[in-house]
Amino acid sequence: RPLSNSLGDRSRIESIIKTKDDSAHTFIAEGDAHLDTTTSALGGSSVALDGSGDWVDVSNGPNLEFGTGDFSIDFRIKMNQIATSRIFELGDFNSGKGIYVNYAAGGGGSDIIVNGGGGWASWTPAAGVWQHIAITRTGNVFRFFVDGILKGSFANSADISNLTQGLRIGSHNWVTNYSFNGGMDEFIISNTADPIYSFPLHGRKKSFS
Repeated sequence: RPLSNSLGDRSRIESIIKTKDDSAHTFIAEGDAHLDTTTSALGGSSVALDGSGDWVDVSNGPNLEFGTGDFSIDFRIKMNQIATSRIFELGDFNSGKGIYVNYAAGGGGSDIIVNGGGGWASWTPAAGVWQHIAITRTGNVFRFFVDGILKGSFANSADISNLTQGLRIGSHNWVTNYSFNGGMDEFIISNTADPIYSFPLHGRKKSFS
């Protein structure tokens, strides 16, 4: 169903999920994905996903294909349950094109996979607590931040283009296991290496570079 019908008006959607050109995309909530006004990282509402067939699909478009350029993807998450889950997938890994981020409970960290290759970031989420995640690429260097602190980096100059699918938040793009259980807020994609909203840390702005 259209996200605009299930999660409120356009201004509220834009406070949750943004791309470089929001009007170029459609937003579809699947399963029981819904707007939760009882908890949010910013702005008074967030997307609630229960880990069982819930996700948000964002249609593909040229501004989700970064090529070999710089970009950032950042968002707030609150895990209801610390479990292995797909946080997001852009593209389709059956075709080996795109980027995805997992949380692997057994390993205590996240895989960041880009066109089949990637790296690892060690971190431990806190159940029921909002945390800020940022993935950036500058040149050929990927960095993974949690609450403004660098948790992992690796080199990858992959060409992220000619994607066969768009963005899926909270699950795989091709299977429905390992869905995310918790809240998502302020999911922002940009063609710069710094998140659009720098993370306020101890009263100042934190740089992500």
